[in-house]
Amino acid sequence: MMLIFRLLFLSSVVSAGAVHGQEKPVSLGREGDALRPAISGEYAPYDWPDAPPENCPHAQSTDITGIQFTGRYANYTGADTWYPMWAADGNNYSAWTDGYVWTDHETTPYECKYCDRAWIYRAKSLGKEEIEKEWGAGVLKPYHCHSNVDPCCTGQAKIVGDSPLALEFIPLGRMHSGQSLYPCVSLVAGGVFYIGNYQAYDNGGRFNGFRYSRDWDHWTEELQPGWKNEFWIDARAPETDFWPEDQQPRRFNVPHAVALGQANRLSPDGKIYLTAHGAITGGSSNWDKGDAIYLCRVDPEPQAITDPKRYEFFGTASLAVRA
Repeated sequence: MMLIFRLLFLSSVVSAGAVHGQEKPVSLGREGDALRPAISGEYAPYDWPDAPPENCPHAQSTDITGIQFTGRYANYTGADTWYPMWAADGNNYSAWTDGYVWTDHETTPYECKYCDRAWIYRAKSLGKEEIEKEWGAGVLKPYHCHSNVDPCCTGQAKIVGDSPLALEFIPLGRMHSGQSLYPCVSLVAGGVFYIGNYQAYDNGGRFNGFRYSRDWDHWTEELQPGWKNEFWIDARAPETDFWPEDQQPRRFNVPHAVALGQANRLSPDGKIYLTAHGAITGGSSNWDKGDAIYLCRVDPEPQAITDPKRYEFFGTASLAVRA
């Protein structure tokens, strides 16, 4: 289900952008040019060009003979860095950042230059004075979160629905993570929701570790460093380097959770798995590039997931942990 969701979501986004020159206007969520969170449309489908080089060392697939972009799409937010994971309650949950999500939750008024397009549309539809006067619950408004703009937070959200074209994105608040510490892991396993952060802008930067919750499906907002609350446990500090032995090259500085079915139920051994687009010797690795793919696993419980010494690594024995 998750693989299908991700492929359809990617297909919808790419196809929307590729037909920008057609007569119908293309509406992207980040532009905030519609009151409702989702903007749906339909455009002429097209095939992905199929022209492998003559010296391609691999035979063409006989099962997958082509890729077609359907022309159908839906945008739900003006934010990025989503990693949806399927939970036992049937919903997906994810971290997010750098943008806004529409909400009718009662929040504190703010100004954000990165959400100007959303504000412009909202002001036109309701009026700025009405926005400020009716800022309480029930009024649809943009709710922002940025990992490199004060207060440097990571957001969390619930995604409801089975069709990629008919989803509901429900923000569940945001919590201070630290300067430029971006989400890279959303994980739901054993009745626990984990969010992991990494240093995004340093080449060969560090994985910062996890915060986690057993009771996360409600609004939680913490904007100050060192926060504590009854729902979430922050098992890291802004300066945490989760695997300090992993240096030159960094292999696990940007890990991502493997989606193994609903609540990790399809794991072959019950463990959770993380991949990372890390570096090789002399290479580089940061938020958008890496030279190799690495794999590790760990038992699906908070005591293990938050303990760097509990991880097992595939094909690499240079970290000071069990190989």
